[in-house]
Amino acid sequence: MSGHSAIIIILLVMLYLYVGFQGIAGERCYAIEHQLTFTNSYMFLYLSAPFLGGLAGFMNSFGFEMSLEQSLLGIALATMIGTFLIWIIVDPLVTFLETILVTESREHKAKRLAQAKIEKQQRQKAREQMIKEVLSKEKSAQRHWQEVLKEEVDKVVQLLTDSNVNPKQVESQIVKTGVKAWQTGGINCMKTLRDMAIQEYQRRNGTEMTNDYISCWWDGIGSWRTT
Repeated sequence: MSGHSAIIIILLVMLYLYVGFQGIAGERCYAIEHQLTFTNSYMFLYLSAPFLGGLAGFMNSFGFEMSLEQSLLGIALATMIGTFLIWIIVDPLVTFLETILVTESREHKAKRLAQAKIEKQQRQKAREQMIKEVLSKEKSAQRHWQEVLKEEVDKVVQLLTDSNVNPKQVESQIVKTGVKAWQTGGINCMKTLRDMAIQEYQRRNGTEMTNDYISCWWDGIGSWRTT
């Protein structure tokens, strides 16, 4: 159970687990396209590939004088070789040939791919339409808030520029304004109010706001967090 033997045993276990999963999942769901590979006899051959390879390795061990370790190693290698040949070489080749040579299979595959393309385009259009509607609603809500929040913006800017007002009172009033904005339209409404207040402050004073007091004072209101 060490070195290359451990790797071979692990791969062997994985192959057998995959066989069981394949048998349960039934991935070959297009019976019309795969008229040969969907048959019970072919599916039996496909799913039995590891077992057939292991059986061949077991039978081959009788022809030579081998130790138990050598026999087990030969069976494991034969299992992987048989599985590789059928799953990786034979099956893709047969699947390709049946979809090319059988007219019904080829036509069905073309229709399925065309239908899948149409459905993908429809989903894409639906997503784009949904995005447009969301953006349109956001812009409409932002325009609405800009109209509604004009008074609140004036109050905030007045509080920030009036040096005669007690700082604690300024903070308290601006916090109340933030709570009101949160109740009106959530985080987006608060962002709109803050941006409008900063722009108005710059317009009135001719300078940028050195410290973002609004964000600091609003920290903890709803989902607002200072960044």
